[in-house]
Amino acid sequence: MKLGRQRQGELFIFSEATLWALFPIVTVFSYSSLSPLMSLAGSTIFSILFFALAVGLKKRWREFKNKEAMKDVLWIALIIGVGYYSLIFLGLNYTSPGNASIIAFTAEILFSFIFFHLWRKDYIPLNHLMGAMLMATAAGIVLYPNTTSLNHGDLLILLAAAVPPLGNFFQQRARKKISSESIMLGRSLISAVAIMALALIFGGPVKIIDLKTSILFLLINGFLLMGLSKILWIEGIHRISVTKATSLSTIAPILTILFSWFFLQQSPTGGQLLAIIPMILGVGFLATPAKEPTMSDTR
Repeated sequence: MKLGRQRQGELFIFSEATLWALFPIVTVFSYSSLSPLMSLAGSTIFSILFFALAVGLKKRWREFKNKEAMKDVLWIALIIGVGYYSLIFLGLNYTSPGNASIIAFTAEILFSFIFFHLWRKDYIPLNHLMGAMLMATAAGIVLYPNTTSLNHGDLLILLAAAVPPLGNFFQQRARKKISSESIMLGRSLISAVAIMALALIFGGPVKIIDLKTSILFLLINGFLLMGLSKILWIEGIHRISVTKATSLSTIAPILTILFSWFFLQQSPTGGQLLAIIPMILGVGFLATPAKEPTMSDTR
């Protein structure tokens, strides 16, 4: 049975969220021998190999001749590839994976709602709005105990969360012109140059032995987490609204907490467990088909 456009988008986003839940943990492991910016640079370079392979297999090289799409890709690279990821990688150097994931997704829902539905006046059905509020409530339950003592890492992650809505606007627009593989390859190529320059300026050259120690984590980050998961994300927001996609993907913090418990021996708190209840209810509301079929970014 063929899935509808909405269901396809939801499946893509849930798959992306599951992969992305591992991102903070894998990134922290790479810090054992590399600086945050050098880890980001290495991960981005490996993602280039993934996207180049995808573009080559699908024979989409001609899409790079689309000048209008390439303008969007340049903005995507600067906003998300450089701005967002630099803040995330730097923030993870000072805060825990679980905390980073919760703060990022909570704030991103708010900023996405403001950008797409208050500023751009995009339509959002009532059931999706209720789902978004429940998901934000779930993340807020976990975040609340830390609100009186935000550290530098938390603030960097919070600042990073304000970046994706604008980047997602350009990604949606570019996806109407070229494929997600071409978008991500262009984004990664531009980002890698800028990030490597920043890493060398602020961190200096890296030793081969340090690179070997973290190579496995860079490969996982590059191919799976900054590679495949981002294809899933772009294909997801090509089918459903960004606010709904962001809210659905808020299940990632819960998975991150579980993964942190397993891989880092960081036990979940009572608040984190309590947050699962509104999280499940929120997913239920968001997975309900929209009552209005004319949402601007599901066409």
